[in-house]
Amino acid sequence: MIEKLLDVAKNDSGQTLIKATPSNLNELVKQYVLENRSYIEGKGFNLTFRNSKDQALIMIDNDHFETVISNLTENAIKYCSDKKVIQISVASDLKNMILNVSDTGIGIPRKHLKNIFKKFYRVEDSLNAKTKGHGLGLSIVQNLIELNGGAIDVVSEVGKGTTFTLRFLILVKVEQKMKP
Repeated sequence: MIEKLLDVAKNDSGQTLIKATPSNLNELVKQYVLENRSYIEGKGFNLTFRNSKDQALIMIDNDHFETVISNLTENAIKYCSDKKVIQISVASDLKNMILNVSDTGIGIPRKHLKNIFKKFYRVEDSLNAKTKGHGLGLSIVQNLIELNGGAIDVVSEVGKGTTFTLRFLILVKVEQKMKP
């Protein structure tokens, strides 16, 4: 909690430093999944990961990325339903690399979606009343994504789950070498 409050205070005062470097989103996500699969599966979740065929570099602060994907995954774990599934995928379009983090959790009521990125906002209902949190995580996530030139969207349906979609502009496409 203290670290999150410090992050919020740094951001509010314009002191958040960005150390963006050209990074391969596929590799960042793959590394995260490798390092965290046993933890996630140890919580009883089925974790699936799908890499993009396209390889491209984006500009991102790798520490910020770690914070973002960790927060989204922790939320998927916290707000799960009986069906414990988390899907992480990387895709691309003509201009962006796209990261989706999806779950089959309790979902977010439509009337709350416009507020979930606000500081200290929590969806208070009977489904998540016992879940601990301070309403800072998604605010920090949105801020870090925007500081790194990206965008975040969310789609959710109560009882079905939630998908967070992150988009980052492609800096340069990486040519894949053909195997002999």
